[in-house]
Amino acid sequence: MNIEILTELREYPSRYPNDIENRHENQGLTIAEIETLEQAWNTGDRFPQALRELLFLAGTYCHILDYNIHENQQEMQEEIREAMQLRGDSFSRPFYIIDNYGGDQFLFVYLDEDQINPMVYEYGPGAPDRGRPLDRPLYSLSQLVHLGITAVKEGINPM
Repeated sequence: MNIEILTELREYPSRYPNDIENRHENQGLTIAEIETLEQAWNTGDRFPQALRELLFLAGTYCHILDYNIHENQQEMQEEIREAMQLRGDSFSRPFYIIDNYGGDQFLFVYLDEDQINPMVYEYGPGAPDRGRPLDRPLYSLSQLVHLGITAVKEGINPM
């Protein structure tokens, strides 16, 4: 796959590039695995380019995103969506979860927006007294990757 948007993630593929034994290096998915996810979560339509690049470069492990305890991308999508349904939450638009922290909070992109570099949204329980909306835009996917890599280079937690 030609990487055009997330070039910074390609050029900085590990959290500790100088640590030979503990690099925390990104691990990507194959094109076939990405196409399987597209079939499952976007009715076979291609994901936005930046999301495809993210999955290709770091869909199994990403040093700036958290996939939590999930074995793979498919499991993460299924388990988080199931938990949302149990809480009575749902989205009417197609979406894809890119980061899961704390179980009931995650980052995602809508699949029907920008097909190049979509905005990243945050999901958290929608209780107004918690001060967190159901979803809100944060950054474009490439901006989120840039901020994560900048944080890692500065020695702080990326997200």
